Amino acid sequence: MSKIILTQAQLKEITKRLAEEQLQTSEIAQNELEEGADDDDTYTTECDVDFDYHGTNFKGHEINDITGYKIRLSYRIDVEARSWGIKNIILHGISGPSDYEMEVDYYPDSDDSETETVNINLNWDEVEQDEESGQGVISVGQTITIHLGNDNEGNIICTGITVPVYTLWFFSYTYY
Repeated sequence: MSKIILTQAQLKEITKRLAEEQLQTSEIAQNELEEGADDDDTYTTECDVDFDYHGTNFKGHEINDITGYKIRLSYRIDVEARSWGIKNIILHGISGPSDYEMEVDYYPDSDDSETETVNINLNWDEVEQDEESGQGVISVGQTITIHLGNDNEGNIICTGITVPVYTLWFFSYTYY
């Protein structure tokens, strides 16, 4: 068995080149290349939005459909490196706008639907990350889900946000 000894600078260069190759070969990561990064560890991307509004009403009436617009997210990727290699790569700090505008199509008392624009507040402090490994890239997915419900006054509110997160597949090692 052979060992390879690398300096910290060499490790960073190898990590950078591997990440660039993975980004170039992945359709998911291609979006990241187009959008760019704010600094060395913070990335931004635009995502589509799906809504989970089962059981939610608008003005006391059944909702037919909700249409939203793309949303810009930012997130951080930290590499935890040691002298012997990379210990961990962590995607965290997912955030977006504090409020979001959407079109709510609902059925008032008649059979014809009506559409109104509604603004909701988004809380990014407790984002649920739906992790998927084996994609060959570390990034967020193309579509997030905003979960909706009603408050005590019947207003539509955000009850949660789910963001798909792609991670590399790490193996656990057993030391003898």
